[in-house]
Amino acid sequence: ADVADVQAVYMPTPVKQAAPLRLARIKAQVEELELRILATADDVAELTAARDAGQWLAHATRLDPRHAHAVLKFAQTLDEKHVVVAAGMRTGAVNLPQARVIVAALDALPDGLDRFTRTSCERTLLEYAATMDPRDLKTIGAKILHTVAPDIADDELAKALERDERRARIKCSLRIRS
Repeated sequence: ADVADVQAVYMPTPVKQAAPLRLARIKAQVEELELRILATADDVAELTAARDAGQWLAHATRLDPRHAHAVLKFAQTLDEKHVVVAAGMRTGAVNLPQARVIVAALDALPDGLDRFTRTSCERTLLEYAATMDPRDLKTIGAKILHTVAPDIADDELAKALERDERRARIKCSLRIRS
């Protein structure tokens, strides 16, 4: 049967209850597939004489070019740096808004962070995604280092405070004119 022919009004209540949940998982899987394809679509852009796959996508799907470019950048980020988050989408466990929040939180982690701690942060956020919406994930994501590695988080906070104090001393001056 075609999706357009589905008459939701005639669905039994249990089916109505289960369908949106199943469709949400499928949607996450389809969005991940779309991003995975787009991340490697340079050949399509070349074939169509587009600047990049984002420009091609914007033209082919009538998307705003800025939005299409942002989708391309996110696809490339998932493909290059956040394959575990992409895998969560592929299974339907993580939806696109959650994935965006998780990636933003991981990208905000300090640069010198060791691989084990970074992976622990990623794994913890993915576990939270099973029970939290994007807004709550964003709140947790902002403090994920405190959750996973409190000692490292305290050290990073001390470094940030030092930088802020140094900047304040440089900017702060008193001049007396007569």
